[in-house]
Amino acid sequence: RGHDLLLGGQIALALILVAASAGTLRSFSHASDFERLGYRWEGLTNVFISPPATETATQTADAAGRLARSASAYERIEGHSTSRSLSLVGADRADRGTTLRVGGHPEAVAGASVPQSAVAVGPGYFDLNEIPIVAGRPITAGDAPGTDPAAVVSLDAARSLWPDRAPESVIGEVVELARGDLRTTYTVVGLARPVVLVPTAEGNRTASRIYPSILQTPDALYGGGPGTLLLRVAASGVPPTRQEWSAWVVGALPGAAISEINTMEEVLRQWVQPVAAVGTVLGVLSLLVLALVVIGIYGTVSYRIASIRRDIGIRLALGADSRRVVGAVVRPILRVVTWGTGTGAILAIASGRILASGGVPVGPTGATTLV
Repeated sequence: RGHDLLLGGQIALALILVAASAGTLRSFSHASDFERLGYRWEGLTNVFISPPATETATQTADAAGRLARSASAYERIEGHSTSRSLSLVGADRADRGTTLRVGGHPEAVAGASVPQSAVAVGPGYFDLNEIPIVAGRPITAGDAPGTDPAAVVSLDAARSLWPDRAPESVIGEVVELARGDLRTTYTVVGLARPVVLVPTAEGNRTASRIYPSILQTPDALYGGGPGTLLLRVAASGVPPTRQEWSAWVVGALPGAAISEINTMEEVLRQWVQPVAAVGTVLGVLSLLVLALVVIGIYGTVSYRIASIRRDIGIRLALGADSRRVVGAVVRPILRVVTWGTGTGAILAIASGRILASGGVPVGPTGATTLV
């Protein structure tokens, strides 16, 4: 029984590790499929810019406009857009962040249904990122200071903010962003297809978003301060070096500084790197345990046969059928394998849920993974 318990425990442990490894492999494959994200990721470069400090209340809008005009004239840039993120909270959470209201009514938006974020975007943002506009229009150069503030909402944001309405019917409705005493009301001018912001082990889930015009969003809505402006470009030919980027940005915005430069592909690879690392570790461990299981099964069978070799000889000499002799040896091993596999399957499902709840990207341990 000691051999049986050892062998069964090895089988159960092997199944746990192999299931975790297989689940992580599936998650990595799913998260690495960047075509599911719903936006362009190839050939785009992110340039994070710290605008120069000014005393104006429209610093971001001014910097975005100047960058756009300069980028349009820069021969090595074939496409560009500017954006800046701001965090949203519900009307019942006005103590922090930028409060979101629908139609100016605080009670219209519950905290749980508020989109996770807003991204103030400039003209060309949806074309450059290849995010389809399914109804209405995108943010354009006409959405500038002095005109009625405009915003695009994603389809899932429209469904959460107006749950009783067809998404296409919300064009023309208004949303209000407020921070402190500052309030800006935006008219919904378009609906964008949902996108996946970050590929994760749990699956590529879309995130609801609001896209106000960056040229019509006061700096106070971001929380004040210079913040970071994201310039995303599609460069023609060989992308400029960091020194060339710095020279061009400073030429467009004297006093500005570049804090980071990376490509969209680099960003996405960094997001899925933890899944690959966990999968590698679990894969190595599962291979080692599988080797131990193979050795354990061989050793157990060999030991059993060696201990009953005289009995086998007597049975065969008395005319026993060889298949029955083999069955008598194999059946106890199969019983051990069966309970070891069953126990391992139950523990694999439980451990997978525990690890996933703790943030370890092991992926779902379902029937397909177990098989």
